[in-house]
Amino acid sequence: MKVVVYKPDFLIWESLSPTHRFHGYMSAFVELYADYIFAPGIRQAYRYQKALAKLGIRKKLKYIYRMEALNARTDVLVGFAIPYQEGEFLKAYRGLKVFHTTDYYMHPRETQTYLSSVDADAVIGHCQMDAHCAFFRQMYPEFIGKTISLPFGYAERFTVTKDFDDRINKAVGLGSINPVRDPMVSDSDTKDFVAYFKGEAYQHPLRYYLRENRACYTDCIDALFPGGTQQKDFSYDAVQMLNSYRMFINDEGLSNFPPARTFEGIACGCVMVASDNPIYTDLGFIPGVNYIAFSKGDYEDLGRKLRYYIAHPEELRAIQEASVKLAEHFTHQEVARMLYQKLESLATEKSARRRDEHEQW
Repeated sequence: MKVVVYKPDFLIWESLSPTHRFHGYMSAFVELYADYIFAPGIRQAYRYQKALAKLGIRKKLKYIYRMEALNARTDVLVGFAIPYQEGEFLKAYRGLKVFHTTDYYMHPRETQTYLSSVDADAVIGHCQMDAHCAFFRQMYPEFIGKTISLPFGYAERFTVTKDFDDRINKAVGLGSINPVRDPMVSDSDTKDFVAYFKGEAYQHPLRYYLRENRACYTDCIDALFPGGTQQKDFSYDAVQMLNSYRMFINDEGLSNFPPARTFEGIACGCVMVASDNPIYTDLGFIPGVNYIAFSKGDYEDLGRKLRYYIAHPEELRAIQEASVKLAEHFTHQEVARMLYQKLESLATEKSARRRDEHEQW
């Protein structure tokens, strides 16, 4: 199976900020499984090659510039962004076409229209979003049952550096406080998202609640969320912070998918505290075994669970050990492998369908 990655501009921005590689599985996929890169010209190909070198990827990749070569040399095309403004150029591609809906909440109607116009075979989501995200189902109805679940994973720098006994016996709350109507994003890009969640003020209501009610949880949570109108806080090192605490609070947000912190936290030996939710159990998380679960929206239950495990450190240690073991499945390399296996399966199915159609004729 020959794989081409379509216009991997993510390589360029990852090379500019390698410590914030939330989508590092994309560059891992290029390194491990891509045979070709599609580039719109020699100049862009040079930029990709320069970014690959900066990221330490020494693989010699071939570049394709025209549709004829795409069809002649490759079986699978993966786009880690959706070029919805480019017209129907990719409709002529005969292989398997799969696109990642990374920023699925931005201009979703245009994106859905584009995906349909080029006959995309499947899309990739941050989890099984066609099952777990109602907004996704409404905006991408043609891809219900055609969505690949792919978790974020974590970079190599997220690792255990501090022993369990040396950590603060509390949970830490970290992460952005983004309003649903985000002033940092164009209103025209997010109008459907804003309209769908018109009754909600913030994308991660648990984070906002804990920030505003931190005084009620000082014995069990250090709520270190940004204050005031500040949305993000880059003043701390995430690896150091996650190694300083025994637990961290996770918030899947309105869109209901596991954020990158899910995997970064457990890789650092910090026990995840999150809602009892199938988005986690789908990935192998088991309440009371490798994470602490509370009833979604029940903040009294959250407090009870935290205080129980603070008072029972040996039980918490056992959960920590199990979660660190689970984290081994979510390195960026392992996530890239998950994607390759799913693409291989879909490509085989598509090839079989074509043979059956040909035999019928």
